[in-house]
Amino acid sequence: ADLFADADLRVLAPGSVRCPAGQYPHGLLDILRDAPPGPWMYTGALENHPNLVRALAEIRPLWGNDANALVRCRSPFVIERLLQDEGLAAPEARGADAERPGYCRWLRKPLAGAAGQGIEFADAVAGPRSPRHYYQQFVPGRPMSAVYVRARGETRLVGVTEQLIGEDWLYAPPFRYAGNVGPVEVPVGFRDELVRIGRVLGDACGLLGIFGVDFVEDDGRPWVVEVNPRYPASVEVLERATVVAALGHHRSAFDPEAPTGAGPVVGCPVAGKAILYSPRRVVMPDWTAGPLAGMLGPAVTGPGQCPQSYADIPHPGEVIEPGWPILTVLGDGNDRSGCLAVLRSRAAAVERAILGTPPAELAAARRLYDRIGDEQSE
Repeated sequence: ADLFADADLRVLAPGSVRCPAGQYPHGLLDILRDAPPGPWMYTGALENHPNLVRALAEIRPLWGNDANALVRCRSPFVIERLLQDEGLAAPEARGADAERPGYCRWLRKPLAGAAGQGIEFADAVAGPRSPRHYYQQFVPGRPMSAVYVRARGETRLVGVTEQLIGEDWLYAPPFRYAGNVGPVEVPVGFRDELVRIGRVLGDACGLLGIFGVDFVEDDGRPWVVEVNPRYPASVEVLERATVVAALGHHRSAFDPEAPTGAGPVVGCPVAGKAILYSPRRVVMPDWTAGPLAGMLGPAVTGPGQCPQSYADIPHPGEVIEPGWPILTVLGDGNDRSGCLAVLRSRAAAVERAILGTPPAELAAARRLYDRIGDEQSE
């Protein structure tokens, strides 16, 4: 089941079902009841609904973290305490009604957030405080992600990637998740600290299988800003670039007869994904003809065959509202700069074909995004 059930997903999984936005997430209950027998797992944002996860787990075996684990690891206050008690770096977290000391800048974040939606600098927010939000110390630095697998009593660091956040060339709103590039090699001491973070969180929260940790690299240390207790978005980048087959390891946490891993994935030095957002309301054109046919056609007719350049392809005629993702751009390179160059080039090509943005209008929009970003970073 998927919120979008994109064209390439329908080819890969012909039985996939779209969960209408107005019925998400509780519409998943009926979908799972009608699904073929077997275990299930969840991806992004469902971790914010532990009661629903508990109800779904009563229908089918869950290959993922249960409701109790979600309640623990999704509390920023619990995570701050766990890490700081072990001498690990975590930004301060304050409740909606708490005072915010003036020795740092603060972010206002939703308690049930995902993909960076709803994050703002606290001093830019007007109006009364909301109990649905909390405040977290802003840590400047490079946003990154770590992926772990915890199975059979052992927590393994799978890999590290750099996050793309609020990128103007992708029309991503400020703080919005827009992709990953990796794997990133980190110093031995830094890696050791990441391993400790995974073990502390995995053991204390009772995590199982694949999980992710978002952190900021600052002053030579990883500052943990969020725990993603499910298959994180950066996994596909690591799988594309390395020999890791993460779902094989994930399965071993729940199936005692499963092997500890799966076969190798042919990779490249650096891989990346970038999510192109829509700057305005747009209707997805027919990609079966014209310039889009050569770009998007292979991703739909042969999904799963590597390497693909695009994924998450909307159906022709689908309406995409401002701020919604259009599709995902995929790319590889010999290094970070080479990979980013490929992503930028492919994003620009598909943007022209879908949006048809005149150069002057495009330049003005990007200047606006730059100005907003500069004002928020001051």
